[in-house]
Amino acid sequence: MLESKNRFKYIVADNRKTKNNNVSKIVSVLLFVLAIVYLILPYDFDKGIVGKVDDFFFFMAAFCNMYANFLEENKLRIILLLKVISGAFCVVGALCLVLLAIFMK
Repeated sequence: MLESKNRFKYIVADNRKTKNNNVSKIVSVLLFVLAIVYLILPYDFDKGIVGKVDDFFFFMAAFCNMYANFLEENKLRIILLLKVISGAFCVVGALCLVLLAIFMK
């Protein structure tokens, strides 16, 4: 009886993990599509080639996040590294956006 309860706990835990994994994959794909739209969108307050720098960093952040979510579960180090790189790209993109807003007036 105890073994069947433990098996049920593992099955429920695996099911929750799969649902969360599917949700994170869908969210990462949506963020990637939004990053592509942001990259292509011509209505941006930063003009010229300098204005594409923050677009690049946000695109790369979304790409690294999506790539990390679609890797296999056994490559945990690579997934964590991609998540850190994604966060770094996002921070650098936000800093570029702030600097462009300050100095492009």
